[in-house]
Amino acid sequence: NYKLKSDKEVAEELKKNGLSVLYVTWSDVGRSKNSSIGTNITDMQFFAMSPSHVRKDEEYKSLSPEHFVPFPAIRTPNFSDEVHIEKGGARGLELKVRDVNGRLRITTLDLFLKHIGKFIGDLGEETRWNDPVDCTVPLAVAHQFSILPLPPGSSSKGIGKKIDIGIAAFGYQVQNLHVIIGPNGEVGWAPEAIGYKRIFFRDEDENIRTISLEPEDRAHVKEAFFKEAPAGEKEERGEEEAKRYSEVENFIWHIQIEMELPAGHKPKD
Repeated sequence: NYKLKSDKEVAEELKKNGLSVLYVTWSDVGRSKNSSIGTNITDMQFFAMSPSHVRKDEEYKSLSPEHFVPFPAIRTPNFSDEVHIEKGGARGLELKVRDVNGRLRITTLDLFLKHIGKFIGDLGEETRWNDPVDCTVPLAVAHQFSILPLPPGSSSKGIGKKIDIGIAAFGYQVQNLHVIIGPNGEVGWAPEAIGYKRIFFRDEDENIRTISLEPEDRAHVKEAFFKEAPAGEKEERGEEEAKRYSEVENFIWHIQIEMELPAGHKPKD
């Protein structure tokens, strides 16, 4: 934390690349123009878990607050998020996702919503949340690239080989279901509640887990991802960005679904 916040060289490097250190990022369904508020706004936050030998195999739900530490992300400022418009709507987004039985399926976002009960056990197998508008209206997709700094000794050649990182959501209107899909297709979900709601992955046996973050040691992937922009071009073209992301494995889908809550509904803590 000291290095990220106070070190002059780190600050100059971040400024040069237009990056900032954020402990809270925005993921808003409905936000007013040029504002940080709106009809459906959500703050997102990474958190680090205490090492497994400290947790002593306790379930995440029973852990006390000191086991969850806010974790920084290095990325562009919240107001500068770029949005990609998927003209094909939900049909144009392909997902690799595991169903409630652990089988890996290749599907699209519209079919995922149509058969959402087959992927999210709490909803019931026959649940369908699709709508014709999903495929007839362009879809806004935000690529939020974050650099997550690893503490000393966390490299694959150091003392520790990974860090367990989680995601939490603070929904001000408390009306969204958050779904995350990890690199290997694991699915996690949680409805918003009062305060920050932690979202965990779940396997076919309903065991819950965080993201195991490991350093990217493949040189050709790092070179492709952090290559300099072509001379004379101020902004990267969409197809060029897609190439950089093609081999990145630490990639997570975050799907935010606004729910119609019944009259008189009172959110829980």
